[in-house]
Amino acid sequence: MPLKLDCPVDGCDGFCQAGTEEEVMEQAREHVESAHPEMELDEATVSQLQDSIYEV
Repeated sequence: MPLKLDCPVDGCDGFCQAGTEEEVMEQAREHVESAHPEMELDEATVSQLQDSIYEV
């Protein structure tokens, strides 16, 4: 079953969807770099993002 992560930034309708958590997180890193370069992907943020991944 695919996994999905919705962008947590208010006003952003971006999302990442893939077959594994690793693929979702790679897409999330790419999204942050392109759409939210001011966002820091520190350990706490990465953990929050991982906790927000759900099955679709």
